[in-house]
Amino acid sequence: MHYIDLGIILFFLGGISAYGIYNSQKNKSAEDYFLAGRNTPWWVAMFSIVATETSVLTFVSVPGLAYRGDWFFLQLAMGYILGRVLVSIFLLPQYFKGNITSIYEILGSRFGKPVQKTASGIFLITRLFADGVRFLATAVVVQVVTGWPIWMAVLIIGAVTMVYTLSGGIRTVLWVDSFQFVLYLTGGAIVIFFILSSPEFSGWEPLLEAGKTRIFRFTTDNMFKDAWFFGSAFLGGILLSFASHGADYMMVQRVLACSNLSSARKAMIGSGFFVFLQFLIFLLAGSLIWLFIGGVEMTKDRELSTFIVDHLPIGIRGILLAGVLSAAMSTLSSSINSLASSTIHDWMQKNISLKRSLIVSGVWAILLISLALLFDEGNTAVVVLGLKIASFTYGGLLGLFILSCSNKKFTTPVLIFGLLSTLGTVFFLQWLGVAWTWYIGAAVVLNLAVVHGLHYLGWKRGFGFAVILFITGYFSAVRGQYQNGLEVLSEDGFSVLKGKNVAVVVNHTSVDYHDNHLIKLAHDQGIRIKVIFSPEHGFQGVVGAGEKVDDGFENLTGAPIYSLYGKTKKPSSEMLKGIDILVFDMQDIGVRYYTYVSTLTLAMESAAENGIPFIVLDRVNPLGHEVEGPILEMDFASFVGMHPIPVRHGMSVGELAQMINGENWLENGMKTDLNVIAYKGKIDEKVKAHTFNVPPSPNMPNIETAWLYQGLCLLEGTNLSEGRGTDLPFKLFGAPWLDNKALADKLQKFSSKSDKYELISFTPQSIPAAKYPKYEGQECRGIRIITLEHPLIWTMHLLQIIQDQHPEKFKFLDTNFIDKLYGSDRLRLANEKDITAEKLLASDATYTQFIELRKKYLIY
Repeated sequence: MHYIDLGIILFFLGGISAYGIYNSQKNKSAEDYFLAGRNTPWWVAMFSIVATETSVLTFVSVPGLAYRGDWFFLQLAMGYILGRVLVSIFLLPQYFKGNITSIYEILGSRFGKPVQKTASGIFLITRLFADGVRFLATAVVVQVVTGWPIWMAVLIIGAVTMVYTLSGGIRTVLWVDSFQFVLYLTGGAIVIFFILSSPEFSGWEPLLEAGKTRIFRFTTDNMFKDAWFFGSAFLGGILLSFASHGADYMMVQRVLACSNLSSARKAMIGSGFFVFLQFLIFLLAGSLIWLFIGGVEMTKDRELSTFIVDHLPIGIRGILLAGVLSAAMSTLSSSINSLASSTIHDWMQKNISLKRSLIVSGVWAILLISLALLFDEGNTAVVVLGLKIASFTYGGLLGLFILSCSNKKFTTPVLIFGLLSTLGTVFFLQWLGVAWTWYIGAAVVLNLAVVHGLHYLGWKRGFGFAVILFITGYFSAVRGQYQNGLEVLSEDGFSVLKGKNVAVVVNHTSVDYHDNHLIKLAHDQGIRIKVIFSPEHGFQGVVGAGEKVDDGFENLTGAPIYSLYGKTKKPSSEMLKGIDILVFDMQDIGVRYYTYVSTLTLAMESAAENGIPFIVLDRVNPLGHEVEGPILEMDFASFVGMHPIPVRHGMSVGELAQMINGENWLENGMKTDLNVIAYKGKIDEKVKAHTFNVPPSPNMPNIETAWLYQGLCLLEGTNLSEGRGTDLPFKLFGAPWLDNKALADKLQKFSSKSDKYELISFTPQSIPAAKYPKYEGQECRGIRIITLEHPLIWTMHLLQIIQDQHPEKFKFLDTNFIDKLYGSDRLRLANEKDITAEKLLASDATYTQFIELRKKYLIY
């Protein structure tokens, strides 16, 4: 770090510490220390709310969301505004009726001290783990941008925050938060201004054409498992804001420091609009960084920090780094003060003095810092739990405050049981894979239902009914549930890999039902992953089709990542030196011309050559077991098709691995020591669609695209655009010279009743998923496909019609790539020989022999 940047940071840290010490003289009582004399300007409280809920993770991950995708996060922020309106209408009036310091005193006066302490206890545990682990994650980011060791980052941030928080109390926290909010918002604005004024900025068109500024997502396969579908995100934002800013004392404490209800409402509702503005600025910054750098693949959530370190000038960089520290300290300082306040007012209650307040604050500060030092960034499971724990507890707490508005007299055991039942339910919802945006709503509804049920049915009958309901729901949910090979292996504790040096062939699809990656799951079980191999599209699955992928390193294990789509496509003996076992786990789509099966084959060959056992973690074929299309002739074998199988082969990768091994398709007839860990459970359309929750490749976003790909991929061997460089690859096609209306009319003759498509014009653009697509920047006339019953034969008809319609314009590529895709040269030569698509496919449909051959290799 340059000494000027370091000087700016030290000046910032010293100034904040001095301000906290200066403010200490204004604290005459515990009320001054925890509520700043109840005379804080509403705008200061407003900025403090925004700063408190903004951690460094928000500071760096929100730009990352825009860099990798679009602005869908704003859907959540829209819900935040309405949620705060609900807090202002229904909860703030309660808090300002009495002279309370902790909001849980409301529950104590309504339901008794045990309920007050239970709610406060849940708040204390939530804040300790959520903020302690968030503090750790924050320090990791600070380490990246400053170069400090992780322990030094924790101690420096913790020590400075502790000094100004304990010295100045909530008054200092509020004013410093406001300054910090302005500082890191200015940091985002600096990034935007720097890029807009740089020579690399060429206008907004690339962002708009790449869809990088889209906000709304109105389509989904399952709204309950898709957190970013508009309904899920907007409703989730409302409930999250309603709960966090109404039932979490750390947030409410800010508005309690205002002089009256009107000021508190201004602060609360205004914070929603400023949070929206904050997200907008950092999303714009992320999009502009994508434009500035050129959309190259970067480590997830390191886009902004990498840009700060590598591209901003000295001095400006120091201001941005101070902004990072600001975001880190604002949450930590608020947590220390609110934890102390709740401890004293909800648990001690007597002898509330300024001295005791300082001591309790110091204890909580030490606990938070110790928690961050105790764990390290490798404790992934703990980090994830810490970051999600607030979503687990908010719903139950909000339910209690809603119940406090009722005139009914609920007993203490009923209320506590209702509260605790929501915690288990949220864990259950997470296990089912329900999107986190539904957790709070489900918890609130369950809390109200359980409490009212126990109240009216009585304790014994109500409890028995609740147990029966839970058991019924549990077994209904788990009966026959699909588990991929990774989940089967994980459930067994990775026993087959224990004590071994492991190499893995994986990418971004190597995840379980809850999106936990194989590497993380194995690492948490103590498995030694020494080497990682990645296929086409790279380890993170963001590199465009056909682009070479460089080697790299994996952060969690420190293992090298060798690209099998760069300098080599096959693991070398040197790469596998010292390896005891090689594991393959990737989601295939069930179509021959998809290169993951070729990567599987070469990895099996390398394992056989080096005497290394080979494990395939199997996954469902989303296109099912049916077979269609020509069988590849070996004279046309290539990396887009290495084996004599049909276009749509109807086999899983595990079954294919057994066939490749059993039919001596490896080089020189070698065989590998193969073990396929089969998937389990019932397969239905939801399971097949869920395999695309993590898109297998950048241009394969969903199962509908995969279905069309079995036919439309043939267009890659022609001079027709197959839709790369648009939002709908393989769902549309065209060319500047195509008469799409005449084509559509002629296609009617060969289309089934269920086929649907429409005329369209589109302009392909160079985007990260498809650089330099056909007809880049040129308007193409084409057809958008909605659904096809038989994509392969429909596409074959399509090619023959276009060849007849535009004999001078239509071309097969000079490389004869179409032959490698189709599996022979017969499709390319068919029109010359006046062979129709039906006759061609009938002559190539040697299904009977293949179906008979594959029987002995089928697992399911």
